[in-house]
Amino acid sequence: MENNLGTNIINSIEKLLRYIVPGVAFCLLFALSYPNYFYMAFGKISDSEILVFLTIFTVGISIYVIYSSIIKFLLEQIAYLIKLSPVNIFSHNNCLYDYSKSIAKLNLSHIRHSDGYPGGYYLYLWAIVHYSWILSLLLLFFAYFHEKSSWVEGNARHIALLGGALLFFSIITYFYMNALEKNTVDELERSNKTIPEIAGTNSGSDN
Repeated sequence: MENNLGTNIINSIEKLLRYIVPGVAFCLLFALSYPNYFYMAFGKISDSEILVFLTIFTVGISIYVIYSSIIKFLLEQIAYLIKLSPVNIFSHNNCLYDYSKSIAKLNLSHIRHSDGYPGGYYLYLWAIVHYSWILSLLLLFFAYFHEKSSWVEGNARHIALLGGALLFFSIITYFYMNALEKNTVDELERSNKTIPEIAGTNSGSDN
C-alpha cells in the first residue's frame, strides 16, 4: 500500500516535470540560437510570470507529444522486435501484430502495481531516459539550425558533440532499462503465474 502511494506521488511529479523540463530546455536553446526572435516573442509577456509559465508548459507539452508519438513509439517497437521489452514476456510470437494484445496482458496482470515491482524507482529512471532523449535531440537540432552571430553559432561544434554523446547515452540506457524491467516482470510473472487470456484488446504502454 505504501509502495503504491509512493509510486503515485512520484508518477504525479514526473507527469508535471515531463512537460516543464522539455519546455525550459527548448526555450533556453531557442534564446541562445535565435535571440532576436526570442526577445520578440517573450518580450511581450515577460512582465507576466503566469504567461511565461503557461508558454513554457505549452511548448513542453508539444515537444513531449511529438517525442512520444514518433521517437518513443518507434523505440518501443524496436525493443519489442529484438525481444528486450517487458511486453515480450506476454507475447507468444513476438510479432508486431501481437504487440497490442501483449501490452494489454501486461497491464491486466497488474504486475506493475504489485509489491515486488519497484515502480517509483523505475519511473525515476525512465524519466531520466526520456529527458535525455529529448535534450539530445534538441541540442542536435539547434546545433544545425540557428541564427548567425548567435551564441550557438560560435559553439555549434561543441553543442553537436554534446548532443551526439547524450544521444548515444540515451540509446544505451533506453535498451538497458527495457532489459532491466523485462527481467523484473519475468521474475514476478513466474512467481505469480497469472497471465490473463484475452483476445483483441488494445491498450497503451505505461512508460
